[in-house]
Amino acid sequence: MNKPDSLTDNEVAFSAINLFCNKPIGPAPDWQELEDFRAHRLSSERMAEILSHVANDPEQFQQWQDLKDASDWVAIEQDEELAKSAELTAPLTDLQQAKQRNSSPSVGQWLSGLWDSVMGQPTMAFGGAAAALALAVLVVPSLLRSPDASLDELLETTFDTYIGSGVTLPAETLVPRVTRSTGLVIGEPSTEEVARHHLQLGMQKAFLRLSSNPNDTWSDWAEELPVEAMDCATTSEPESCQAAADDHLSLGNWALMSYFACSQGTVGTGDDFWQSQLKIYQGFEARTSVTDSAIVNSVFGSRSAPVSQQELCTAVTEIMKAGL
Repeated sequence: MNKPDSLTDNEVAFSAINLFCNKPIGPAPDWQELEDFRAHRLSSERMAEILSHVANDPEQFQQWQDLKDASDWVAIEQDEELAKSAELTAPLTDLQQAKQRNSSPSVGQWLSGLWDSVMGQPTMAFGGAAAALALAVLVVPSLLRSPDASLDELLETTFDTYIGSGVTLPAETLVPRVTRSTGLVIGEPSTEEVARHHLQLGMQKAFLRLSSNPNDTWSDWAEELPVEAMDCATTSEPESCQAAADDHLSLGNWALMSYFACSQGTVGTGDDFWQSQLKIYQGFEARTSVTDSAIVNSVFGSRSAPVSQQELCTAVTEIMKAGL
């Protein structure tokens, strides 16, 4: 058997099979708990209890499915509304893709514990197995695909707030322009090259989104940044490469916007924006591909999370310098 932290698809499906047609554990969930279960906001113990109800009670399963369908519909509607604005389409697409590719470590830990807990359960009839296989297909992917949603939503909210407040570019660029064409790397790119390339790509995309009336100095600066993502599919570890690429692209987006805001002497237009900035920093701090990055680990690994505007702006400036 594989180690608990390395479950195969068959093991996950078999976990669901063993849950199905067994007695539910714990009290039945209400609508709110089902929504919290769908968003994996509960403890691992309660998540396992609710899954046992969803697996064994057709009414609970239908309620969970209704919540999932409603959430999917809202997400589609929001994407369609966002796509109507041409100037926002490309950056938003990148962030949405990053949101879907990341995965929550808490879900993996929960599944590992779940596998251990269900192996001793009695087996079931063939009909129940078929139903549980369907449950594994529906429930498990939905848990794995909804990570860090709040961070990506906060990124979009802060961009919208900042753009709405009016964007003024600093008089001078942060550092002298340099040319680093990581697209010409021979052979497989290193982790550092992937991180730097996508951090700069995130800055480039943020610049296009924020600079409706750019000055010549910043336009020349932005022209030195990469415009295309690296192809992680051809690397020896495509999943870890893509995770690093996605996280650093999002970080570059946020860092440039925050640097512009800091250069104006204020972070945003109000306390809500400021609180969002703190949460976004903490969100990046929780991502392993960022804290382990050779590019920005000197920022995230050597300091406490900022608690003031000045500390945040100092950290943002260091991220920008590290990426360039």
